[in-house]
Amino acid sequence: MTTLRLPPPGSGAQPLPTGTAQGRSTPAGPLVERPFPRPRSALLARSRRGAAASGEGSVSVQPADWFLGAADRGNPDTTIDSRHPDGLAWTEGNVVQPLPHGATYFRVLLDEVRALQAGDLLLFTDWRGDPDERLDGAGTEVARVFADAARRGVIVRGLLWRSHSDGVQFSAQENRELGLDINDAGGQVLLDMRVRRYGSHHQKLVVLRHRGRPQDD
Repeated sequence: MTTLRLPPPGSGAQPLPTGTAQGRSTPAGPLVERPFPRPRSALLARSRRGAAASGEGSVSVQPADWFLGAADRGNPDTTIDSRHPDGLAWTEGNVVQPLPHGATYFRVLLDEVRALQAGDLLLFTDWRGDPDERLDGAGTEVARVFADAARRGVIVRGLLWRSHSDGVQFSAQENRELGLDINDAGGQVLLDMRVRRYGSHHQKLVVLRHRGRPQDD
């Protein structure tokens, strides 16, 4: 059992104000010790080593080998596992389309975000968010595209790494500007610094949910 040191809930995500360039700092608060479960990857590697030692051939990998179940998460307060009849947090039978090139991914992202309607949901996390990053040519800057979605009534929620200073070649200013652009349009983006000193998270993902149209998720 390893241990992850986390700040108390609500103490590490710094909200961005709307319509102002001046931020409000949030005290970090004392760190508390919480048990953190053994990663699934370690358990899977152990099972592979056991299979190799026993002379077995290939190892059958199931979704449960990779995804966290209720016992693995170590959080008795979460209800994420209760949303499905089988008590699992994930679903099977999903369509997966690889988009291996950044330009291809950006064009698909642009089309999907522009198709979102009022009441749909756009969730994203990011490590470095350049507001002027073009998804596909002039007029498709990511800050503009996400902000336009918020103005149409799309529920836009983002979690950005607060970042270290641009003076040491990081992206504090860029991340801040991206968040402010979206917040000014009605979205909600938070700056997150729940990491060890001089550390960072590296989360980069976009989730799109469609109200009344789950087949488009």
